[in-house]
Amino acid sequence: MAKKNKHKAPSRIKYEHEHPVISCRVARDLYDRLKAANNLGSFGDVLEKGLGLAEANDQKLRKYVRAAYEKAYDECFSMFETMKKEQEEAIRLYYDKGYEKGYTEAQNLYMVEYPCCVCGGKLIIHSETEKKAAGKFLQEQGWAHSECDPPE
Repeated sequence: MAKKNKHKAPSRIKYEHEHPVISCRVARDLYDRLKAANNLGSFGDVLEKGLGLAEANDQKLRKYVRAAYEKAYDECFSMFETMKKEQEEAIRLYYDKGYEKGYTEAQNLYMVEYPCCVCGGKLIIHSETEKKAAGKFLQEQGWAHSECDPPE
């Protein structure tokens, strides 16, 4: 024969709904400590105070972790910016050295210079007029490729 459910008053149903039972097993020493701490209130009061401390500690921990994260991020970003600047400076330095070396080699190979007929200072052929005049002069003087037979 099945048991009949005992009729509960609506206020009792509401109370049980708003105050659910939590049941757990604890070690005997923890149970004794909870019983001895009657000045802290009921078990529910102890749970509420403990949970409040845990939440406060959690918030403190979150703030600490966030501050540590932001500090580390700022330091890393600063280091990155410094390294980036140093790398850009090194690239620019090596670029300038390479450019200077290449420019000097090109000048030694291709630049034509001659002395001024008035003061003897160095002149460099730049303009098209000078290039044509130099070419005409060299042709009149009989300059040719080293592998070509000279005209007779």
